[in-house]
Amino acid sequence: SNSSCMGDTKFHIRIRQAPGGPDLLPIHTLYNQKCPVYLQIDNGYFYGFVYFRQVKDISLPRGYFQKSVIIISRFPFINLFSGVVSLVAPEFFDHGLNSVEAACHDIDQWAPPIPGDTLNLPIIGTVLQVQVPCDSAKSNSGGGPLNVATVL
Repeated sequence: SNSSCMGDTKFHIRIRQAPGGPDLLPIHTLYNQKCPVYLQIDNGYFYGFVYFRQVKDISLPRGYFQKSVIIISRFPFINLFSGVVSLVAPEFFDHGLNSVEAACHDIDQWAPPIPGDTLNLPIIGTVLQVQVPCDSAKSNSGGGPLNVATVL
């Protein structure tokens, strides 16, 4: 345990895929053609969005409760997935695995991101409104960072 890291900690990581891994799906290639470079999918990496909880618990052998919830994605949507893991993880810690299964079901229903479109993404009783910017050099729409707003 790391007693200086008590409570909840959130961070994101980039994970290198082994060489020779699968190519991007056609929908990913189309997405990359329309979005800014900083939001493109890189075939060599996955992104992880981590919510780590550590609290003192003398009933456990090590004296601490330590668990993480991690969302893995091809998309480098730091704001979106950091927000999603911040919604899902506390539900998991309070209510167990069923809440993660419900979140996975919600995420599975999301439409693929299309640069320039606004999406309403339901996630465990909340709706996130997200817009992926277009690359202004590739289209007539304006760019900007990935915007995430809670609708409900």
